[in-house]
Formats: sequence, C-alpha cells, structure tokens
Amino acid sequence: MDEAIIALEDLRTEIAQAKEPQSPTLVLIDARPASEFQRGHIPGAINYRLTEIPLGSKLPDPRIESYDLKIVYGENPGSPSARGLIKRMLQANFSNIRFYAGGYQEWVAGRNATEAPAGAPTP
Repeated sequence: MDEAIIALEDLRTEIAQAKEPQSPTLVLIDARPASEFQRGHIPGAINYRLTEIPLGSKLPDPRIESYDLKIVYGENPGSPSARGLIKRMLQANFSNIRFYAGGYQEWVAGRNATEAPAGAPTP
C-alpha cells in the first residue's frame, strides 16, 4: 500500500490538534463491520466501509475528501477491512490517507476512551 502509517502517539497528537476527533481537518474512519462499530469505536469516528466506494470509482466521496486528513483503522494490524478500504480510497483518488495500523485493539489496550451508542456494551 502507498498510504502512510500513523502510530498511536501520533494519532493522539492529531486528535488533540484537531480539538475534536471529527473536525474539518480530521476524520477518523472505522472500516470494521457496523456491528463492531456499534459495540465501540474511537470517539468521533465514522463507520465507512469498502462497499461505500463503487468498484472502479475515480472520484472521491466529497463528504470524506473535504477533510484535510483521513485516518483509517480496523480491528488490528492485519485488518482486511481497513487495508481494503484504503486500497479502494487510493484508487478513487482520495488524498491524505493514513493507516492507524494498531487499530481498535491497540486503542483499547492503551486505555484510551471509546464511544458507543447508549445501551451498547463497550470493551
């Protein structure tokens, strides 16, 4: 892949600099299935999956491309959902994509805050 990898500490820095996890400058993209996203995710993340980008598309989704920095994560470093999404985003000409390789597992293991809908169990 041609995307840059972002480490946990750098992700924390980016979030702090953006003031909010989802701001005009930064969007966190959780590529996991919706059921996993609903159980818990990095605060402010959106659930955006491979199927939302048509195969062969050469135009980035303006709702996502409007952010200066896009950080994609999955469950862990081997997450096929995150890697596949990044590959499709690159093919669709999205810019400034970073891969948080540690994924949700590393985020939780680092005792960072998580977010889930009311009533949903969190890790």
